[in-house]
Amino acid sequence: MNNKEKRFENLVIIGEPKRINGRIKQMCLCDCGNIKYVEMSKLKSGHTKSCGCRKVKYKIKNRRIFECWENMKQRCDRPNRKDSKYYHEKGITYCKEWEIYENFQEWALNNGYKDNLTLDRKDGSLPYCPENCRWITIEEQQRNRSNCLNYTHDGETKTLAEWARVFGINRKTLYDRIFKLGYSFEEAIRKPLGKQKTSVFIEYDGGEYTQSGFAKLIGCTPQHVSRLRKMGYSTEQIVERVKMFNSKKELKIEMEG
Repeated sequence: MNNKEKRFENLVIIGEPKRINGRIKQMCLCDCGNIKYVEMSKLKSGHTKSCGCRKVKYKIKNRRIFECWENMKQRCDRPNRKDSKYYHEKGITYCKEWEIYENFQEWALNNGYKDNLTLDRKDGSLPYCPENCRWITIEEQQRNRSNCLNYTHDGETKTLAEWARVFGINRKTLYDRIFKLGYSFEEAIRKPLGKQKTSVFIEYDGGEYTQSGFAKLIGCTPQHVSRLRKMGYSTEQIVERVKMFNSKKELKIEMEG
């Protein structure tokens, strides 16, 4: 296919590229009959779809709702976005009804929209549409994403939500053990059900320590210990890493002194 036959939405390349204001642009014919010069990168990315005739002035009641709508469309339509592999490449789309902004705006205002909430799909494999969408907090959305992380146990890999069902643990309880209390996955699924401890206890060298006490003992911060535990390091490995880090820090101070 040569350049003269290439179509991008409402634009068709009809001539040779031309340098305009220092940039190479393609000569395009819009379906409305107008001629427009456009950079090839903007044609390929979907940034420019017409000569401007497709631009519509919407009746916007809430600017943030409009931005949510625009972002939803771009996630589905643009292959050059950083998050393309989660949306465009997976074939995620939006319903025909929501191609029109006013329809989306009406749904949002009648279905719990608030400025502190985000647009979320109930089923991540289905498109954006009234039946599959809701407004939730950022914390809830992050929790949902975390539940999609894969964990391997006894040679079998499942999402956090699936493991919660297998072991009969509430999904939020399992999430909190790992992402709030700092338990490793194995510790989180083995911990007996019942009243949950408010602190993490770590066994080391014959003793049992809170996460803060253990951090103080080995010479680092509780946050550092929590981060390493979430990454899957054992107690012994954490001790070795902290020792190595502290040694390098002391050597640097000596050299600078």
